[in-house]
Amino acid sequence: TVGIPAQAGVPEALGRAFFQSYAVRYKRKDATVQELVVLCNLGPFTLTAYGLCVLAGAALGVAMTLLRGRKRLGMDASLSLCLSLVFFAWAGARVVYVLTQLEGILVDAEYYGLPFILHPWEGGYTLYGAVLGAALGIWLYGRVTRRSPGKLADVAAPGAALALCVIRLGDYFTGQGLGHYVEEEALQRFPFAVQNLYEDWQQPVFLFEALAALVIC
Repeated sequence: TVGIPAQAGVPEALGRAFFQSYAVRYKRKDATVQELVVLCNLGPFTLTAYGLCVLAGAALGVAMTLLRGRKRLGMDASLSLCLSLVFFAWAGARVVYVLTQLEGILVDAEYYGLPFILHPWEGGYTLYGAVLGAALGIWLYGRVTRRSPGKLADVAAPGAALALCVIRLGDYFTGQGLGHYVEEEALQRFPFAVQNLYEDWQQPVFLFEALAALVIC
């Protein structure tokens, strides 16, 4: 996959001994190059800037769902709903990614191979899989507790939109979620465009999607 991590300057206040930031570049299956900003390593686990955005988005989404649901469902039921949402969103994101990339995973033993399927900490998730998984989690929770899935979705939707907003903003650190190239120099600036890994200007579709999710929230 990727080359030697390039050490980037990190504020000394963050502590060089533990919190070191550097960029990791690797070649994806679609032949594009992606850059991940690594924040720190915790044993076998690596925390990236995008991963931190996912955690922050999930935490904010859960918090909003608990606030909305404590009066309509009760705190215990709201907490159970959040656990169902988080688990099925995670599982859906992983399963859909594996299914859509299954041929490459099984064929390319050098980068993936069968063990990759059983190593979710190595990455490989899809956002639309998370949305489908969350919807399934709401439906199953409604069936088990005999509550209306529509009412449960009404409680969970704003929190899910908030989580989606933060997660999409995290694509700034991955170089994904970019649209058409911007040739007009007057528009080659944020928020109309951002530079990709090769310093070309492209439309920040991830930002537009994040703003749309924030409006829904």
